[in-house]
Amino acid sequence: MAQVGVFSKEVLNQPEGILRYEVCGMRFDLALHLFYKHAFRSDSAPKEYGALSTEIVRTVGMLPLAVAVIGSNLFDWGKDLEHSDKREVWDETLKKLKEGPFKDVQDTLMISYERLEDKHQEIFLDIACFFITTDKTYPVIMWKDCGYFPSIAMRVLSQRSFIKIKEDNRFWMHDQVRDFGRYIVLQIYPRKFCRVWIPKDALKLLEGKSSVKRMLHAQYRVCHVQRNEDVEALSMTSDGCSRSIESKELVALPNLRFFRMKGIDILGNFKNLLLELRWFSWEITHKEFYAKSFHFPNLVVLDLSRSNIEDDWGGWSQMQMTKKLKILDLTDCTKLTRTPDFSNFTSLETLVLARCSNLIAIHPSISKLQLLETLNVKGCGSLQELPEEVSSLQSLKHIIMPENFQPLKLPERFGNLKSLLSLRLSLHPKMCRLPDSIGGAMNITCLTLRECVGIKELPSSIGELKMLEELDISNSGIVELPDLIGNLKKLRVLALSRTKIKEFPHTIGGLEMLEVLDAHKAWDLTDKNLEEIGKLFHLKTLILAFTSVSRLPPEISRLHLQKLDVGSIDLQQVPSLPSSLKFLVVQAMDFSVVPHPSSITDLEQLELYRFSGTMTQNLKQL
Repeated sequence: MAQVGVFSKEVLNQPEGILRYEVCGMRFDLALHLFYKHAFRSDSAPKEYGALSTEIVRTVGMLPLAVAVIGSNLFDWGKDLEHSDKREVWDETLKKLKEGPFKDVQDTLMISYERLEDKHQEIFLDIACFFITTDKTYPVIMWKDCGYFPSIAMRVLSQRSFIKIKEDNRFWMHDQVRDFGRYIVLQIYPRKFCRVWIPKDALKLLEGKSSVKRMLHAQYRVCHVQRNEDVEALSMTSDGCSRSIESKELVALPNLRFFRMKGIDILGNFKNLLLELRWFSWEITHKEFYAKSFHFPNLVVLDLSRSNIEDDWGGWSQMQMTKKLKILDLTDCTKLTRTPDFSNFTSLETLVLARCSNLIAIHPSISKLQLLETLNVKGCGSLQELPEEVSSLQSLKHIIMPENFQPLKLPERFGNLKSLLSLRLSLHPKMCRLPDSIGGAMNITCLTLRECVGIKELPSSIGELKMLEELDISNSGIVELPDLIGNLKKLRVLALSRTKIKEFPHTIGGLEMLEVLDAHKAWDLTDKNLEEIGKLFHLKTLILAFTSVSRLPPEISRLHLQKLDVGSIDLQQVPSLPSSLKFLVVQAMDFSVVPHPSSITDLEQLELYRFSGTMTQNLKQL
């Protein structure tokens, strides 16, 4: 029986009913295979490590997490060692596992934890206490400024199975690893009370009701409320009660670097306080602002998301003194109609205005943010234009646009954004045009105009986007592709589905790197210039379903297609098909136009659909 209870009920702050649970060992052969995967990155072990592997797996009781963690660590510890040194590490690890009775996963984790560098331990404990399921962007900014070298640390922690970074960029940690990290903070760590994440304990810490007292929900020791240099990170909420913090309460915490609050007011003079603070997250419920000298010289992340602040909020003028700020997050500040003046935030790299639903104007001082890399205005449904000053931002790489049913105007000098990597303008039905200068934004790799039905044509300068890899104009109002599209030599994906385009330009054969061409339900698309597709030697997916294409050109047989989807009530001829096809879908009135697929040796899926007379009539009506 493995127990979370060994970390104590107070540590976990969990109800009685879920403190104990059975962790079953795997079947031995499966556990051994899992160990091989982590320790050798293989399905088997070198002969000289076979017996050792078996003994280690049996020693840790075939528990899946223990097997994965110890295997990952052995791989990481030994990858740069000679055979004799590597064998010594393995022998020492097995000896350490056998020193006392192996209780549970905690023993394995402790061995691995103790071999982490100090800064890697700090990052591990931060994640365990505060950042599970959190996007890694903000923590990385904080850790960099603290000198923790987070890129190296995250790689090590991932390799040793302490954390995973999911596809959405968020941290993930096994529950038992999380509990182990919190156990370290509360029981083992030399600086007790360094991280406080339980709201009641945070309030008790600031209240300082007892000088030396074991506190409820955690085994923290407070020697004197006026000074606690060990506290580095603090998270607290008001729990629905009216609560305020006075500056004198924070005098006791000179080394605080992470501070998160919700529903709590701040009072007093903060001059020369919180000098080490890097990340301040404050969900403000009252619009009044009472603090003085409320700025912190080392602050790099300011998160005011979901706050009840308005344009004239009193904190803006004081925050202007925060010179090092790299991230300003105002997500869901729905009472803002205008952004603050950004003149003094010259170090800002990320500005998040997401879901500020009543925002109508961005302050012209945004032009001062010459280090800005990300501008997020997603969900700003009342915003009708990006100010012309945005076009001067030479470091801007990403603009995350709203899905806006109001007219949205882009700066005329948009092409000055030389660092921009992507422009996604989905669901802008009232946008009428792209700026003619867009070709100047030469590093754009992705341009999406899905459902921009008001845009009828692409500017001719589109051919200047030499780095463009993906162009998606599906469901847009565009009726013709310009000839200069043939200049897009790096384009890999071209999506034209549900447009009224009638023909491919004769230059389409110039898209020499194109891999996907999707014209699904481009009903008016005809055969004209279709033979140019035969020049697209990298093409893997061709979708011409529900078009007016009547004949596929014989040149198609030269391609290395893997998927072909073609269909038309007018389809009369399908030539010999590439032998490389894996998926073939054909819709036609008569299957005699389709060559027998027996020559397609790699075919995995074949779908044939016959148009009936009723279906033909319905299709013509669509």
